[in-house]
Amino acid sequence: RKTNIAFIGSDCLEISPMDIRMLFESVSSVSGLDATILPAKDGGYVALCLGESVPSTVFDGVTWSDRTTCVSQMQALSRNGVQRVRVGETFEDMDELDDLKALFERTSKLSLEEREIRSISRTYDFLENFYSTANASNDDKKTRGVVISAKKSCRKTTPSSSSVAATNMIEKEGEEKNSGKNGDDVFSSNPVLQSGS
Repeated sequence: RKTNIAFIGSDCLEISPMDIRMLFESVSSVSGLDATILPAKDGGYVALCLGESVPSTVFDGVTWSDRTTCVSQMQALSRNGVQRVRVGETFEDMDELDDLKALFERTSKLSLEEREIRSISRTYDFLENFYSTANASNDDKKTRGVVISAKKSCRKTTPSSSSVAATNMIEKEGEEKNSGKNGDDVFSSNPVLQSGS
């Protein structure tokens, strides 16, 4: 038995169940459409729904993984006699790490209710935790870099009592951490270094 079918890209995290339902509803005997395609902003497409009468040859000759993929797919539909095609909303897909960050920034602007409606709450929670952890890690690295720079600076300048003391404290902390003796105590009791822990 023939039926409508939809192809949905797994790298588009903003397609909601509502969007999928609309895909199938748009290709029906009532709408009179044979296909609906949802373009991707980068020139590809994130979803394609085909009516039951559309032949499988509509994928022949399509240029994949290219900025012209969506256009190429529509040309293939036309070659196969599929003329009644709806072009729907354009979505973002996830090809690079920057795309993931952009997704987080977009979803962070939504209210909790909007994220629930779009079924993207769990994705947002994951990304929020991911970037919070990444930022904390970067801040920690930056702080440690400042401490190391301060240590080098103390050695290059004429030593004062405070610079000698700071250098000695840093060196002692490193030695005790390497030897496994009270390294944490020295680090936590040193107000200059606390922010790097």
